[in-house]
Amino acid sequence: MPAGGTNRLMAVLLGFLAALLPQGCPLPPISNAENPAGIAMQRILPSAYYPGDDLLVTIRITAEDPKKISAIGVTEMLPVGWVFVSAEGPPLSPPAGAAGTIDFAWIAPPSFPIEFRYRARSPREAAGSATFRGSVQYREGAGPHTIGDVISTVSPANPAGVSLERAHSTAYSPGGVFTVDIGIDADDPAGISAIGLSETIPEGWSLRAVSGGGGSAPEVFPAPGQQGAIDFAWIDLPAFPVHFRYTLDVPEDAAGPVSISGYAAYRQNSGPLGTELLVSEIEASRR
Repeated sequence: MPAGGTNRLMAVLLGFLAALLPQGCPLPPISNAENPAGIAMQRILPSAYYPGDDLLVTIRITAEDPKKISAIGVTEMLPVGWVFVSAEGPPLSPPAGAAGTIDFAWIAPPSFPIEFRYRARSPREAAGSATFRGSVQYREGAGPHTIGDVISTVSPANPAGVSLERAHSTAYSPGGVFTVDIGIDADDPAGISAIGLSETIPEGWSLRAVSGGGGSAPEVFPAPGQQGAIDFAWIDLPAFPVHFRYTLDVPEDAAGPVSISGYAAYRQNSGPLGTELLVSEIEASRR
């Protein structure tokens, strides 16, 4: 199609979606109460993704009573850092390289069920689980209808079977010191050339110290006082299982439940690869 034709189609798409979606809202709100056509959306993902590679996403839309549908579109929100590559099916699709919220549309609805595929590429530095969100917008009669929010999560490929464990007290004391014990193991460590750990600690908490015995302590770690994201790495690969400890200073005004989240990442052949996000919940101790 000539460039002018593509631009006209994209203008039609943007106008169509603008009429359906609330202004200033990156993802349409759920409004399943009004769904006269009985529209349903399903997203099918592979079991895992490889950082830096394309992931094939399949979207399937069914309708119980599609006779009066005059236009239909799909809005997808890609995981942070991912970009759109290509699509098979929708006549109106985003440009290659689009990120964040991407839109697909049919001005003349095809036969139901509608099934199409698109490819999204993860960044080479991607780690942890990736979440896709999306919804269907359609026009029937006078008003638009939005059906969503459909959420799907895909984990990173983990061929070495690397696992992460985090042990700590179930309660913290404001103004005190909180101890976290980390264990990292691998079912098949052959070929692993590097490994690291990324943790996110509660807001206002800070790293106090890092320790470990038998060569398991990370060689790279943040300076005391670091807050937010704290990263650990080993330059020389340690023997598995890896065990080490870090301690945190809890602020005097800490209150309510908090959490620590994190994942282990490693390189094996092309890498990087990693574990799913591990989240630990912690309650404030009762005085």
